[in-house]
Amino acid sequence: SYIMSVIIQSLSCPVEKIRVICYQLLVKIASLYYAYLDTYIEQLLALSLGSITTDTEPIALQAIEFWATICEEEVLLVQEEYEAHTFNIPFNQKSHQFIRYALEKLIPVLTEALTKQLENPDPDDWNVAMAAGACLGTIASLVEDEIVKHVIPFVETHIQNPNWRYREAALLAFGSILEGPEESIGLFVSQAVPLLLQYSLNDSVAAVKDTAAWTLGRTAQFHHLSIPSLEIFVQGILRGLSDVPRVASQCCFAIHNLGESYVETPESLAPFFETLMHALLNTTQRPDADKANLLQTSYEAINILISSADPKLQPHIHDIAKILIQRLKQAELIPIVSSDDKENQSELQSLLCGSLHVVAQKLGREIRPHGDEMMRLFLKLFSSKNYNSVHEEAFMAVGAMIDALQEDFEIYMGEFVPYLHAGLTNWQDEQVCAACVGVVGDLSRSLVTKLIPYCDLIVTALLEDLQQNGLNRVVKPAIIACFADIALALGPHFERYLTLTMDLLNQAAITSSSVILSEDEDFDTIDYINQLRDSIFEAYTGIFQGLQQHCKNLLLPHVAGIINFVMSVYRDPSKTDEVTRAAIGLIGDIGHTMGEDSKSIFTAFPVNLVIDECCRRGSNKTRKTAKWAIEIITGLLQ
Repeated sequence: SYIMSVIIQSLSCPVEKIRVICYQLLVKIASLYYAYLDTYIEQLLALSLGSITTDTEPIALQAIEFWATICEEEVLLVQEEYEAHTFNIPFNQKSHQFIRYALEKLIPVLTEALTKQLENPDPDDWNVAMAAGACLGTIASLVEDEIVKHVIPFVETHIQNPNWRYREAALLAFGSILEGPEESIGLFVSQAVPLLLQYSLNDSVAAVKDTAAWTLGRTAQFHHLSIPSLEIFVQGILRGLSDVPRVASQCCFAIHNLGESYVETPESLAPFFETLMHALLNTTQRPDADKANLLQTSYEAINILISSADPKLQPHIHDIAKILIQRLKQAELIPIVSSDDKENQSELQSLLCGSLHVVAQKLGREIRPHGDEMMRLFLKLFSSKNYNSVHEEAFMAVGAMIDALQEDFEIYMGEFVPYLHAGLTNWQDEQVCAACVGVVGDLSRSLVTKLIPYCDLIVTALLEDLQQNGLNRVVKPAIIACFADIALALGPHFERYLTLTMDLLNQAAITSSSVILSEDEDFDTIDYINQLRDSIFEAYTGIFQGLQQHCKNLLLPHVAGIINFVMSVYRDPSKTDEVTRAAIGLIGDIGHTMGEDSKSIFTAFPVNLVIDECCRRGSNKTRKTAKWAIEIITGLLQ
């Protein structure tokens, strides 16, 4: 109480630096002690609104940040309550609904703050208008439809204001509240889109055009069904692609969002595919494409258009593949004089690999005519000293090739495996290592027993990775789960690796069981432990399914420990439904594989009670798995 009194009194101090520090303290207090602010919130509301309206920019920024933090805390409380319910964890925290209390007074001040923008702001600078827009967006995600009535009057009043600052502020206000509201905003969207296309996107001020294009992109993302004419919308966006980089980049964002929004109904966008693709490919080669992130946003839009394209457009996808392959060849020839040149070359190679990845996914086996040329280019990238981001994208593109070609990929294995091994052993770079682990899974599913000649090298690398103390923990679940794919692919041939793999899995099971998760544990830790346990169950399941009856005598000594692990995880209230289902499925697979040999072990553990409870309380998928498992176990115990 004393500390808060001193801070509140100091907000009236004539020294700017002290006022800034006081607001910074309030931001920290809002983040750490939100629950105790109810006594002071009315006074803080009045003071902060005055600071946003009349004080200097450093003060106004911190005052806005205070309310943004309050809103983020209330959003977090909603999310944590949902997650606690998902994980069956008690949740006793309370939202004071400060944002809803302040809404009527706060919104007009924030919308007015939107007019304090700079005409040519540095993208890295954070100003009052940007902060106010971000705060509005966070509030919209929290209060949803309730915000519309507070913001729309400002938009309607100023969207054609003679003062460009108010025109841009109106667009920013409208765009900021598009995520959250649903029922009450559709009519306003359908009315606003023609106006934005006809006037705002052709404004004489670049800042207005930039925000108009961003707002249209948000419209395509959250309210595409409210766009009155898709043809007119696309025509407007295409005109914007030829504008300055900052506007063109936002138009790429709009095209990207259109592709995502129509992924379920690709025929709606099909009439515009060729025109949009041609414009985007041209945009990537603009001499100023390195400005305003235009190169990256162009290729991202290309990728989503390819992945969401109507199947009838496959001939066009083949043409695009040829263009991308040619561009990847040309990228290798870019003269390198400085480190900037090398960085630009690597960025372009990464983007092209990403696009070829999407092409391979889209074409499937039809990628074969391009396969040899693509693999030659990827192998050349692996052999060169590129940035790791290039190798990561190239490995993921190869993974898509493997999925597409299936067993036909074997012809490339002799040249590819040394680079795969190098990536797997590069555990210090978790992105490259994780990409290579994904490739191993792709190879296992596609080549099956044709993978055997390469498995000694691959399995040894995976086992060594898991023993590295410095390995980033996010990679571990993927590596562990990868053994399921290998075991399923090799079948009885996996016996060669069984002892080492089971010893490692058993140790991982013991380690994950020893972690005691308290009610106050952060959700990231809970999520990681659940991922780890799920991957262990997946690996065990793959091994039992892969080996079937062939190595029962080698598997039997591990069964009691595995069932004990299942029981310890089941007793953990923070387990997810997915983990529960994986555990129950493993019980059924053990019973199915081991048969009578596992009867005494199942008799010693109350697995029937666990499965019965899952039949009653789990999700539909879990109940289905539990019913199958109980049939297996009941048959053994009769």
